[in-house]
Amino acid sequence: MRQQNVSDCFICTKAKRQLQSAKSERKSTTRYGEWVRYLPGLSLNTSWNKVIIVSREVLQLSLNKERIDAVKFMRVTAMLLVILIHATGVALSKIPHDSPSYFFYLFLNRFTRFEGSVFVFLSGLTLFYNYESKPFTKQTWSNFYKRRFMFILGPFLIWSIFYELFSYYQGVRVFTDWKTMFTSIVTGGAYYHLYFILILVQLYFLMPLFIYLVKRFWWFKKYLLFIGFAVELAVQSYFEMFQTKRQ
Repeated sequence: MRQQNVSDCFICTKAKRQLQSAKSERKSTTRYGEWVRYLPGLSLNTSWNKVIIVSREVLQLSLNKERIDAVKFMRVTAMLLVILIHATGVALSKIPHDSPSYFFYLFLNRFTRFEGSVFVFLSGLTLFYNYESKPFTKQTWSNFYKRRFMFILGPFLIWSIFYELFSYYQGVRVFTDWKTMFTSIVTGGAYYHLYFILILVQLYFLMPLFIYLVKRFWWFKKYLLFIGFAVELAVQSYFEMFQTKRQ
């Protein structure tokens, strides 16, 4: 009987420690008392009435992260900015340049051109939020890439091929060689708006590296904003010098 009590106490302590650790690290919004499932053969004292001992399934349910409602509003705002850019672009093509309203539409068209950056930011935010706490395993990233290929990369390639062939049919571009055609398709050059999808594809390819660096090096996570700014500055400077040398 004493041995059974010792075993039960050990199970209670271990389960309590795991639950508290998961709650503190994952910041779960689960409140005590919402889901209760006792371990088989476990007897609890009345003083433990606020402690939840959960099975693996319930523990996984309690670790589901809280949805960020602000992301939805930011997406809607970015979508409206895209509509505004295209609408003002049509107006700019019709209004004379010396008209006072031309500068008004020009201001709206140029000032709102951060909508692409907002979409990229939201993609990176949601990916980090959902995958930073997941186990860094081959299975995790295999499922990640399968989903991205099915819903992002696959449609991107299909529509790139369609736009490329349609531009030949309409006479917008003339077919020169297969290499040029292939480069246009895979680099988002088939149509002007496809560049954005290619940016997301690059983000998806680099996401496991970012997650690994954030988990492995504390200083990388702390100074990620400054590191990103430095890398961006270096890349832009390199391409600027490269373009200058070519000219």
